[in-house]
Amino acid sequence: MPITYEEVEKYHAKIKPLINSALSALEDRIISGRDEKNVPVYLTKLRVKSIDSIYLKTKRKAKASLSDITDYGGFRILCLFEQDLVPVHEFLINVLANDGYELVEFKVFNWEKDSPQVAQMNEHTSSKFKGYESDINPKESGYKSIHYVIKSQHNLHIEIQLRTLLQDVWAELEHALSYKQGSIHPHIKKSFALLARDLETDDKLIKHLREISDKEKYTELFALSNIGPYRVFQYDDGVLPSLLSSDTELGNAFSEYKTYIENGPNNQDLMEWATKAEGLYKQVKSKLSAADLDEGGIKLWVDMEKAYLYFCQRKLDAALTIYDGVLNYASDCYVPHFRKGEILFIQGNIEKSLVAFDMCEEILSQMGGEKFQNEYRVKVKLANIYWQMGNEYYDIALQEILEAEKIFNDHKDAFNEKDHLSLLNNTCWYQLENFLLAVDRDGNNYHSDSAESAFKEVTERFEKIKPFLENEEITSNSLDTASWYYFISFKITGDTNDLERAREYCRKSWGKKNNATLTITSVNIHRNHTQEIMAANQ
Repeated sequence: MPITYEEVEKYHAKIKPLINSALSALEDRIISGRDEKNVPVYLTKLRVKSIDSIYLKTKRKAKASLSDITDYGGFRILCLFEQDLVPVHEFLINVLANDGYELVEFKVFNWEKDSPQVAQMNEHTSSKFKGYESDINPKESGYKSIHYVIKSQHNLHIEIQLRTLLQDVWAELEHALSYKQGSIHPHIKKSFALLARDLETDDKLIKHLREISDKEKYTELFALSNIGPYRVFQYDDGVLPSLLSSDTELGNAFSEYKTYIENGPNNQDLMEWATKAEGLYKQVKSKLSAADLDEGGIKLWVDMEKAYLYFCQRKLDAALTIYDGVLNYASDCYVPHFRKGEILFIQGNIEKSLVAFDMCEEILSQMGGEKFQNEYRVKVKLANIYWQMGNEYYDIALQEILEAEKIFNDHKDAFNEKDHLSLLNNTCWYQLENFLLAVDRDGNNYHSDSAESAFKEVTERFEKIKPFLENEEITSNSLDTASWYYFISFKITGDTNDLERAREYCRKSWGKKNNATLTITSVNIHRNHTQEIMAANQ
């Protein structure tokens, strides 16, 4: 006897709350993986099959029993990139195995034969569900996806689909126009097969773009992880106990360590420099008694210097742990907040890094300029941080560097000429970046009111750099700024003399010392500028 519609209604009412509960629990696990373990899940979707769909399926598939249907619950996991499918699959399989689900089916549709990704997925699956692996299943429609059928509590089946966003677009469109319809126009059927091929090509292109992006990202991470902590910060007055500066063996060891640290690595390898610094640090610590180590100022110095040396040695997690510990008993110290922000930024935890930087700035602002040199350095660094975050943050980068400029102007005698030139170059550069952003907002119009106003400010800044450009000690950074300024001026005015000046400074810049914090990024920008300037048509 065929299954009646009324039977479907009763069965649906019985299982719907159970399926919803199972789907929600599964979604919570996947989302927690995304949020807490950076599993690259872009989006999840879930649904309970409708009464009408179940009824039609009993007819279409000639089901004898409602318990034979395995997709009452549908759970879809979407990734942006094809590279993400394997790690998401492995995380999903771990969840299913750890949470006691039964894996009923695992199918891969329309992937390339002998695909290494499928081999990797099979290997991981069979390690959790012994002897279980999938073959590549062809499908005439060109549908590309990864399917699972699992059995949860109450003996309920759930179908899981894992695919990229583009693959999901194809499936949604195909479902809307042809799937389950009584009569499918042959042209629709063939067109979806062709569209599947096009989308696979697009997926491969996006995969290629992701690979390029990853290479850029890993280069940036390499550059960040190799620069170490930014500058040396002086301890605030009254923080360090007098015994460290006393005329004793301890005081002399501390003085030697302090001088070495403040001189910095210069051209020496950072790791080599940090190794010697650690030796000097241990000499100081060895002269401290157990009672000394319990004293607040000494404890702060011991912890802060150890974290700093770990940072220099690229032991970022160890350094971060110490800085967090310091903030448990010295939350009003701005330097550990700043160092924590640096490390979190290097690790890609942008949001938390900005929280740490905000705390640092808030504490400094309450000190009324008492530690103006450290505040100046913080603002110069934060300008660079916000600039690295992209054009949406250029205005904040400019604001930070202008605040640094105000501190500099209020205390000129405390800074040297190198600091002055670096500040002039930075202010001009961030003004120039904001000008180009204004041009972009105005539809690439260099002559809009906002663009002309912004370039006027750039020119005012650049005029302050010009007297330094013939100095033998000038860096490639300032010369690159000069060449880029003249090139943009050429694009605005059409004056070929500006183009020749841009090319002249390009030639001078190569071979000069680069003082950028992120040398790799700076050199790449420098190279791109040179290519554009030298290729420009007069």
